[in-house]
Amino acid sequence: KDSDGDGIIDSLDKCPNTPKKVLVNHYGCPIITTLRINFDFNKADIKKIYYTKIEKIAKAMKNNPKLKIEIDGYTDNIGDEKYNLKLSLKRAQAVKDILVNKYGINPKRIFVKGFGEKYPLLPNTTPTNRALNRRVEIIDITNSI
Repeated sequence: KDSDGDGIIDSLDKCPNTPKKVLVNHYGCPIITTLRINFDFNKADIKKIYYTKIEKIAKAMKNNPKLKIEIDGYTDNIGDEKYNLKLSLKRAQAVKDILVNKYGINPKRIFVKGFGEKYPLLPNTTPTNRALNRRVEIIDITNSI
């Protein structure tokens, strides 16, 4: 049964009662945004050109002091699965570090997870698709913890 109609069955839904037409992640929690940060292959470094995107998240958090987020990191499917899991966590942590160290967001409001090559946006069949799968997603978990 999927009571809120978000596509995630109730027994797996960590964010029940999601409003209709809200994009959710694989846990049923609202995705605030997918940061289109182009991570270089095998890297977790964030280029300065992406700081404005991260600054928007920081502003949203400053304007909503109760907002808690989860930063989910992902990779493409090139390389060892265990290594990709660690790399995806490093990518999520890199975003958290910027939010905390540059924008002064309380680290207790930010949780990080790495999913490696699980949950690709697109099949990993082309260099462009693989680049799009190397991403982070920002999830609103305020009401789920």
